[in-house]
Amino acid sequence: MSNKEKELHALFQAALAADWPSHLRTSASCRQCGEPLEAQYCEDRLYLVRCTKCGFVTLIKARKPLMAALGVRGWDLGG
Repeated sequence: MSNKEKELHALFQAALAADWPSHLRTSASCRQCGEPLEAQYCEDRLYLVRCTKCGFVTLIKARKPLMAALGVRGWDLGG
């Protein structure tokens, strides 16, 4: 496994950790299980969005946490 792959796996595992310092539970629900999605601001409009029930994790660029969660659901964020 390359160093980059190891970094990405570490990020994924950290994203699934139960305790995020400043996550926000959004009103958008997971497409897979229906649970509310959580968003964690990283920097420069980058959000890590996760579902703690089914283990879904992704990165997305958005202006606000809810927009990040809705973008994961396939909504057009308008740039």
